[in-house]
Parts: sequence; C-alpha cells; structure tokens
Amino acid sequence: MSTYLQIYLHSNASVSASHAPPLKCAMLMGNMTIDQRDNIIQRFNTDPDLKVLLISLKAGGVALNLTVASHIHIMDPWWNPAAEMQAIDRTHRFGQHKPIFATRYIMKGT
Repeated sequence: MSTYLQIYLHSNASVSASHAPPLKCAMLMGNMTIDQRDNIIQRFNTDPDLKVLLISLKAGGVALNLTVASHIHIMDPWWNPAAEMQAIDRTHRFGQHKPIFATRYIMKGT
C-alpha cells in the first residue's frame, strides 16, 4: 500500500492547474539529515514564494516550529490520533498570529 506522499514523490507531478502557475513546494521526510531538514525549514520560513511544504507525518511530529504555516492537510491519516495532533501542533507556536485550519482527508474504501 502506498501513501499519498509516496505517490506524489514517485509521480514527479507538478502541483499546478492548467490556468495557474505551478506552486513552489518542498518536501520534508524522516530520512533526511538534520542539515537537510534545517535547510528546508529555513527556506519555508523565509521564502515567500515557497507556498507548500509536504511533510511525512512522522517527520512532522518532531522538533518543528512552523508558525509561517496556517493550513494543514492530513492526506494519510495515522492509526494514532495523538501523532496527527502533535504534527498539527507544530503550527501552534509562539509567534503564530494567523488562524490555523487543519483538514483531515478520509477516503471510503481505503
């Protein structure tokens, strides 16, 4: 069984619509080195053109401060709801001044 993030990684699909420019995005995965993680987080926090940060749920639940984010989309729900809440809580940090919107997608028959 593949997760949605794995499908995206293997599809090389561009996040775009036919009438809109592609979204600039980055990925944060659990197998990255600390330097790679720090580099991606730094870019996401400082680059206003970087609109999407794809994070695996396990990588997103540990040692992150993502106050620049305001929308969370959980595409691959985890069996432990506490792990999902911990990942969502990465946006609820000191310095966050925007409302946070978290959406969990659940597909029938999956």
